[in-house]
Amino acid sequence: MSPSATWARRSLRAACVTLLILAHAQMAGAAAPPAPDIKFGVPTTAGTGFGPSAMAVADLNRDGVPDLVVVNSFDDTLSVLLGNVSPPATYLPAVPYATPSSPVDVVIADVDRDGVPDLVVINTVDTAGFFTLAIFLGKGDGTFAPRSDHPLGFKPYSLAVGDLDRDGVLDLVMSSDVENTVSVLLGNVSAPGTFLPAVPYPVGSSPRGVRTGDFDRDGVPDIAVSNFGSSTVSVLLGAGDGTFAPPDDYPPISAPSASSSAINPALTGTLTITATNNIGTTTVPSGPALNVANTTIVSGLTFQASRRTAARTGSC
Repeated sequence: MSPSATWARRSLRAACVTLLILAHAQMAGAAAPPAPDIKFGVPTTAGTGFGPSAMAVADLNRDGVPDLVVVNSFDDTLSVLLGNVSPPATYLPAVPYATPSSPVDVVIADVDRDGVPDLVVINTVDTAGFFTLAIFLGKGDGTFAPRSDHPLGFKPYSLAVGDLDRDGVLDLVMSSDVENTVSVLLGNVSAPGTFLPAVPYPVGSSPRGVRTGDFDRDGVPDIAVSNFGSSTVSVLLGAGDGTFAPPDDYPPISAPSASSSAINPALTGTLTITATNNIGTTTVPSGPALNVANTTIVSGLTFQASRRTAARTGSC
């Protein structure tokens, strides 16, 4: 399938992104209230480049207002939209930065440890003999230095960041839906803003959304990835030194397209992994001595995660 057809399937043809601002109405009077009543406010629309495909949020100019970064897969740019102090939830016109061909994902992280947010971008179309990791170092005022490009030996699909070896330097994780791997790139302590060669780990078929989090609550970062081709979620438990155990795979879900991690109040603060798909949502709970099954119902369809023990002998 051609790159343009792939992006068309993602329904990202518009040249703008609609920002829905949530208005939270807290419920009062009950000791243990149900889920809060969340309502959507009036949408705010801000222009981007052509074919926005991924977005990240952070305070890029350190004025206390969240800003947006959007990668645009059709015009090979990223758009920086600085948030207005007043009126709130509005944005200054997008400032474009050229990226490698067909950028697919972006994260905001201080990769060079200077206290200023930086941008890390991956692209999914090989036009110059390799796929690319592009780094834009931040200046602290919402602008960025010219990018530095670093070749990758594989086609990336999704990107996540975390201190995987606990050395105080941020590391990267990338999924590859062609190689059927997740690759770990440890941050280079001696050269801030650069990374060591990628170390791949086999996972399920056509892995896509990847996230990091302490899923077994041992204080060590782990990796979770949703596998589009095999309809599973793979969890790789971290050793604390930047290496990972072979994946535990959790079927069945239907064609997952992304994954995320979040605190689930119903499980008393347990970190859970959720993979979304075209039919519904499945949530896989994890953690020592966790014996509570979690069920998510979407559009009348129910997917239930089986119980899993601290010894990880159960299946899901």
